[in-house]
Amino acid sequence: MDFGFLNARVRARRARLLGGSVLDALVEAPGLDALIALLGGSPYGPHLASAMARYGDPSEALDAALRAMLSDDLAVLDRDAPAGARPCIGALLSFREAANLKTIARVLVKGGERAAAARLLVPAGSLDDRALRRLLGAGDLDDMAALLSSWGSPYARPFRAGLEAFARTGSLFDLERELDAFVLSRARAATARAAGALEEARATVEYLIDKTNIMTLVKLCGETRGRELAVSLFVEGGKRLLRGDYEELAAETRRDRLLDGLASRVSDRHMRAVLDTAYGEEAIFLEERLDALLAWRLDRASVVDPLGIAVPYAYMYARTRELKNLRLIARAKIFAMPARQLRRALGVADWRAV
Repeated sequence: MDFGFLNARVRARRARLLGGSVLDALVEAPGLDALIALLGGSPYGPHLASAMARYGDPSEALDAALRAMLSDDLAVLDRDAPAGARPCIGALLSFREAANLKTIARVLVKGGERAAAARLLVPAGSLDDRALRRLLGAGDLDDMAALLSSWGSPYARPFRAGLEAFARTGSLFDLERELDAFVLSRARAATARAAGALEEARATVEYLIDKTNIMTLVKLCGETRGRELAVSLFVEGGKRLLRGDYEELAAETRRDRLLDGLASRVSDRHMRAVLDTAYGEEAIFLEERLDALLAWRLDRASVVDPLGIAVPYAYMYARTRELKNLRLIARAKIFAMPARQLRRALGVADWRAV
């Protein structure tokens, strides 16, 4: 399979990622206006100039520019991937589609500001900008489910199943896990036979399944229905955490002992290193470090196989993480967070940070 054209496009775009010195300058910027001025001279400049002409609020304009850059990247992947790789590229895009659906569901349930939520959505795959705006305009979750069904969306069935679970428990966790399980199952099916230039797609999905199973245990640890629910949510297809070990650890009610158990049973030494540093942290930081470890793995794989799917996969994870960091820096400027504290928050981008 020839990835030559796509990977050439991706390498050109990768050169537009911000370097460490630029990020340092952004962290030290005295405020949001200074941050935007610095980004104006970066590859984000054209998107930022266009957004500034459309939005009166600088923070809105910045979010729009970041979203436009990522959306452009996703379009390149979708358009230029070789035909045989499209299922594997679709598997990657489906995680962004599910993230959009979860963001919209949270807003509909918790009554958040829809205009602010729209700034976090990134058109991808089957959910273009028009579809996302229609979903965001839904009256409630039932309306959202009806829209997905009317479009024949593959997300209609898992969303409806999640909605039924949500009606029983009142927890968005159940709805989000239905979407996560569907996306992982779909991605696993799409990459199950991936080999050669596509091999890293399968390895990435296996890693994401393991990460999901680990985070399910961490998030449900100590909950009243923790063990029963965790066992029912195990996702098949991972390589680093066996089902038997998972089910045994699901009975643990103390987070420190759970992390000890995970660190001793997970077969990946780098993942074990992340788990060893997770004590006393919020679950979100553990998940961030596991994502950072995946980005590091993909970077290494793209060097080993520069003609395979690892190159676009690595770039997309790098771009997504950059967008998250820039959003964090922007929020820090709005709320006048000291640079030292901001650097600490950004430190989770390195999976080896302690």
